[in-house]
Amino acid sequence: RVFDAATLAELFGLTGFNAEYMEIVYEDADGTAKTGETNAGEYKIKIRFTSGLYCWEDGTTDDVELTVKISKAQLPSQWTSGAGLPTISVPESLADCLSNDAFNYTYTDEGGNTVSKSDMVVGKTYSVKATLKPEYAANFEFVDASGVVLPDASVSTSHEFDYNGAGGNMDASEIEKMLREQAEWYRKLLYMFLGVLSAISLVIILIVILVGVINKKVGAVGEQLSALNSRLNRLEGYRSDERDDE
Repeated sequence: RVFDAATLAELFGLTGFNAEYMEIVYEDADGTAKTGETNAGEYKIKIRFTSGLYCWEDGTTDDVELTVKISKAQLPSQWTSGAGLPTISVPESLADCLSNDAFNYTYTDEGGNTVSKSDMVVGKTYSVKATLKPEYAANFEFVDASGVVLPDASVSTSHEFDYNGAGGNMDASEIEKMLREQAEWYRKLLYMFLGVLSAISLVIILIVILVGVINKKVGAVGEQLSALNSRLNRLEGYRSDERDDE
């Protein structure tokens, strides 16, 4: 992060600094000039006047040289709770410069073996440690519950938890995997639905054809019966006529 001179003066605890006619020039421990960075470390700073109208209390105008130190921001080993995998709880005071992307998490089982999230079994107990990524370890350090800096300041204390599923702490690869599995499941469901729909349509078509065939046969049988009845009626008429003639 880069700050203006006034902010740097406040950061370094300088009183009486006025950015209107003063400036801060500072260097790191090896004498390399800095341009406003505020990473943790030891610095040499020079305060000088930018106007010839001002001087120090003793009447001189020479640069005042000081050695200052910016300490690492301290990070408690506090963890989130609730569903999903635990993560480091970043204090509000550091939220603008630190997020959970700053950590790598290492998980171990009850036997002390390193495991991945995909190897975890729901209901089992595991431990987790957070390690600051190198680009953050230069400016932050873990402390214990008493505020004492941990032996390896880039690694948190261990936290034990019972695994109850990935919850809301899935990383991008897990989310992508879950979405792929869901898409595949929906695809299979769609194919099953289309298969059932096709089978039902085929059955309906067969029923319509069968009904048509049956109706046609019934119609043919009805015509045959009608013709047979006509013949029988005519035959009966002939017999009546023969009896009358006798």
